[in-house]
Amino acid sequence: MSIDVELLNRDQAHMPAVLQLKFKDGKEMALDLEKMKIRDIQAEVDRHSRVLKRGEELNG
Repeated sequence: MSIDVELLNRDQAHMPAVLQLKFKDGKEMALDLEKMKIRDIQAEVDRHSRVLKRGEELNG
């Protein structure tokens, strides 16, 4: 998973807060931080991480 941080200037402060994630399998997620709570975000990320781990175990 790679995480890039982009600092917005004052002109862009009105834009919605979005967390964009890219996993090592190429899947990308864009999570709306204004609508989701931290537990919801964690559940989404953990769900995909478990799928990746299970796939590695089956192929490994």
